[in-house]
Amino acid sequence: MIPELRGTLAALRYPCFGEIKYDGEATVISYDQNWENQIVTSNKYGTMRSEWSKLDALADMLEQKDIVKATFLAELFYGEGHAGALYELLSNKSNDDLNLVIYDVIYLETEFNKFEGTKMPLIDRKELMLEMVPKDLLVNSHVCKDQNDIDTFFQDVVEMGYEGIVVKNFDSKLQTGPCSWMKMKYKDQTEFKVTMIDQTKERAEIEIDKPDGTKATCGVKISNSRKKEFKVGDMIVIEHQGFLDSGSLRHPVYVKIADPFKE
Repeated sequence: MIPELRGTLAALRYPCFGEIKYDGEATVISYDQNWENQIVTSNKYGTMRSEWSKLDALADMLEQKDIVKATFLAELFYGEGHAGALYELLSNKSNDDLNLVIYDVIYLETEFNKFEGTKMPLIDRKELMLEMVPKDLLVNSHVCKDQNDIDTFFQDVVEMGYEGIVVKNFDSKLQTGPCSWMKMKYKDQTEFKVTMIDQTKERAEIEIDKPDGTKATCGVKISNSRKKEFKVGDMIVIEHQGFLDSGSLRHPVYVKIADPFKE
């Protein structure tokens, strides 16, 4: 039930919502007063967790609101959830000092009412969450009235250390698979030397200078048609989302051959 972000700016209608994109792991929070543990989280791989103080605190808050059952979408992250925090999260999955923010509701049931998020526009789901969930547990949302607002919000968020934003239409529905939500992330473009070109697979390798002064190689997926643009020893431009501790790149994407006359 975790949507896949596939939207574009062209599909946006203004005003719209902009939300901070934390560098973490999307998770489903399920709550039922009749369960022994009452509340659990699960990710797209089926991994579940129930013993966590923040979950217990959320369960107590939901019970105080007389909520019988609920299913939320949330982002699980480590520390502040800044860009690069995903790797700290993966090393601390069982740590009690994790954080989360709720960004959508799939289902919510009280003694008298039932709300199905898949049948409600986003703006109504936002209002429902504000009524039922403490504000400090909800994702930071900003209303953007036009493209300039989106650009400003994006720059502000990146300067705060986050990886970007997710932009959503007021009337967007909650759905499984590709959706109209659009993710904007900051990416670097760096020049690297080509050290190997695979003759059969859509792959090449580039040379990386590690912080400790040593060198490493990083594989980049490049279509066979575009591999013809360069040769071993050439400098090429790679778009990426930062350097990993191993010295390789996060999500490297080939852009073009480097300009030999660039100063």
